[in-house]
Amino acid sequence: MTDERVRTRIPAEFRADRVARKGEVRNVSMGGLFVGTLSVPQEGAAVEVELRAPGKIAVAVQGLVWWTAPAGRSKRPGFGLRILDEDEGYQRLVSSLR
Repeated sequence: MTDERVRTRIPAEFRADRVARKGEVRNVSMGGLFVGTLSVPQEGAAVEVELRAPGKIAVAVQGLVWWTAPAGRSKRPGFGLRILDEDEGYQRLVSSLR
């Protein structure tokens, strides 16, 4: 992805395979985001991520796990999510972080 990435630390909850897990969104762009977590889903999995930025309305986005950094093989485990839908709330959140 060539979108400008913005570093951040936003608490998040995500659902993959009908299981809710917690993580932290470490960077965002209009086309995707990176979730730091020890519970890394498989590449290609459909995931919904809810971001809860302090002082902002919670935003939920859906996407596909584009790449992974599994725990045990990476100092910063987590996954890259490619966002599938152009959610206005998410776009406003990213714009407000720039």
